[in-house]
Amino acid sequence: MTKEEIIIKYQVNVSKLKRDYIKNPLKKNDGFHLSEYPDKDDFIYLFLNCNVKRDDLCILFEVSHGTIDNFIKLFNCRKSRKQANINTRKTILLQYGYDNVTKVKEIRDRQVQTCIKKYGVDNISKLESTKKKKTETTKRNHTTVTSKQEEEIYKLLINKFTAVERQYKSEEYPFDCDFYIPNLNLYIEYQGTWSHGKEPYNKNNILHQKQLKDWEDRLKNKIGKNILNSRYKDAIKVWTIRDPLKRQTVKENNLNWIEFFNMNQFMEWYNNFLS
Repeated sequence: MTKEEIIIKYQVNVSKLKRDYIKNPLKKNDGFHLSEYPDKDDFIYLFLNCNVKRDDLCILFEVSHGTIDNFIKLFNCRKSRKQANINTRKTILLQYGYDNVTKVKEIRDRQVQTCIKKYGVDNISKLESTKKKKTETTKRNHTTVTSKQEEEIYKLLINKFTAVERQYKSEEYPFDCDFYIPNLNLYIEYQGTWSHGKEPYNKNNILHQKQLKDWEDRLKNKIGKNILNSRYKDAIKVWTIRDPLKRQTVKENNLNWIEFFNMNQFMEWYNNFLS
């Protein structure tokens, strides 16, 4: 592939480059060792924004793979998961004409075949180890009843999006998210247990104040069995501290995130998505 073909392939807007690397390639001492580096902004634009692959960057800059890796370190431009997902969608659009990998039957079939070859099942959710881990998590979090709804949600998501991860966490979202759809970079939380409340906690809401006081009184007066006391304590922490922290994290990192408090909310979103 030529430099000109690379520019066309990745739809590079050459007007954004400070240098024409076709007419004015990087200079080298003795014809081998570089005597200058590409402009930092140019490299970041090509590597991050245009998603030019390493092999093609080697051609464009007339250097080795090792040198490209050195540029990445030098300019501190490693791709975040979010950027990688964006670039993946761009690549899929260029190669297949779709903006979402789940719409490409060839890729879906390949994912299924890879899973069968590696694990012996067409979806990792069918593995006994996966089921066991989910059961242990359910028992630990006291969410046995809600897990039936989560299982229903998972089956619906898999049916529509194919690739869905569970209990997913990332640098931008360091919590065990109920569902994550990689191709949409979408985080989904199902707040189906009573400990999440019926809606996001608002300290200025009178009804929320009463609900919180009731839980605090039950905990203080030790009403009910010990396990219930523990649940009230956990619920207060989840509803008033942990869940608000998740929402704040989402806001600060500008994440694609959505939460549902009951199945009706989820089904309304599900039925209207891409409809």
